[in-house]
Amino acid sequence: MLRTALYNLIMKHRASNTSLKGAGSLNIKYIYNNIYPIIKLLSLACATMLLFAIAEMPAVYYYFLRLSVTVCIAVIIVIEIKKIHALWLILFVATGLVFNPVIPVHFYKTSLWLPIYIVSATLFAGYAYKIRRIKNTPPNASLNGV
Repeated sequence: MLRTALYNLIMKHRASNTSLKGAGSLNIKYIYNNIYPIIKLLSLACATMLLFAIAEMPAVYYYFLRLSVTVCIAVIIVIEIKKIHALWLILFVATGLVFNPVIPVHFYKTSLWLPIYIVSATLFAGYAYKIRRIKNTPPNASLNGV
């Protein structure tokens, strides 16, 4: 679904030929402005799942939580790696290391996971609040200030 949406946005952008730097190049601002609601939704979904993890759930839920949080973190890292401000990148890389499903971190006491779930949910909710459209910038501007 996301792949199809991105493909349609790219094709629409190429067809309209607006704000292109050269033939066949893409305007990052245009793509970012059109996928930011999807990223915001992913971030809020992860925050919600992390808050549900505070209650006692089956083991399958926690594996799915690790997988989905890691995928969402990977998407956010791809966006944040192009920016100068590295705070979000550092926070999400650290969170990704904790929720990594390939080499999992095991805290056998539930009381150790509770603050991690709360802090991680706050991180995702804060990122969802922070992300926004880029307005009134020139077509060739970078995303460094976002």
